[in-house]
Amino acid sequence: MALMTSEMNQRHVKEISAVEYALKNLPTSVVELPELIEQLEESKETETVVPKSGNQAAGKKKNRQQLRKEKKAADMEEIRRQAEEEAGNSVNMREVEDIAISNILNPLNL
Repeated sequence: MALMTSEMNQRHVKEISAVEYALKNLPTSVVELPELIEQLEESKETETVVPKSGNQAAGKKKNRQQLRKEKKAADMEEIRRQAEEEAGNSVNMREVEDIAISNILNPLNL
């Protein structure tokens, strides 16, 4: 599924860049229009098609349980990554408390 998403995103990027290029280079006359059409057709011909792999090539779909399992694993990995990120940014409260207690006890010679 991630492969399909990345392929779709790549196609979208290509299409958007083609549209932006076409908008920048709008034909100023009717004579330039056929040349632009030829360039567009040539770019379509040079596009490579990525073959499908695994179950997709045979036309088989993953069952819903397997998809749920993969989604749950991806969600758990995202939660784990976020927790690690938050833990890295947090303050060690034990050190803060130790420093505060020692600041209180040092003037009392305890």
